[in-house]
Amino acid sequence: MTGGHHFEADAFFSMFDADPNITWERGEQPEAAARLFRPESAERFDAYVLYDLPGTRFWPGDEAYPPPAALVEDFTRLLEAGTGLVFIHHALFGWPLWEEYMQITGGWFLTQPRLINAMEMPPSGWRTPVPHNLSVATRDHPVVEGIPDRFEIEDEVYLTAPGWEDAVVPLLTSDYDMDPANFVVSRWPMEEWDHPRGTNVVAWAKASGNSPVVGMAAGDGPAAYENAHYRRLVANAIAWVSSVEARAWAREESATRR
Repeated sequence: MTGGHHFEADAFFSMFDADPNITWERGEQPEAAARLFRPESAERFDAYVLYDLPGTRFWPGDEAYPPPAALVEDFTRLLEAGTGLVFIHHALFGWPLWEEYMQITGGWFLTQPRLINAMEMPPSGWRTPVPHNLSVATRDHPVVEGIPDRFEIEDEVYLTAPGWEDAVVPLLTSDYDMDPANFVVSRWPMEEWDHPRGTNVVAWAKASGNSPVVGMAAGDGPAAYENAHYRRLVANAIAWVSSVEARAWAREESATRR
């Protein structure tokens, strides 16, 4: 699922074309969401990969708007059915006025202050391009199988407020210094920006409803898409959220939370 944010499409989709285990169909927000997120449509897919930015007119004014009630209902039914979801990079911006969506993705990027879990969160920061090193945080997780303990990548880095890491399984961490002084913030006076030191968790797994979910802040452009270890990460994430084992794990996690 794409739409709402510019990206280099040929380079991005080459990741999926190069993998013989992946057959894919592209949906473009907002038109495709009403069709492809319906439960009867979801029966055709093993997983959804979200690389979209719905719910905000990001440029020029960051005008946020809520999701249609039908989409919320359809998405809720997908979670009840255990549909696998992979959220990549700017998909973490999605639906900023739908707080439950931020809980679904596990992590988030804010373009405006938002009240999350009864806490006022400042806008998030970004820096690009940044050469930095990613390290495996949970070695025995299937999503990081075949990925070295540490590898270099050039990519955009997000500065996001900490506090959500305890609700996810961390998969990768960055060695970039998450000091707010190293980042910029869009359309916000720097002297008024009071952001805490950010989390270094940049990829994670979690359960949302009965669905296994992988979120990753990495993946801004061709330098990331062409990185062999990043490609392996994306392929592993799709394979895992599509698996019987991941869905069983998500159901157990969901039952435990109840």
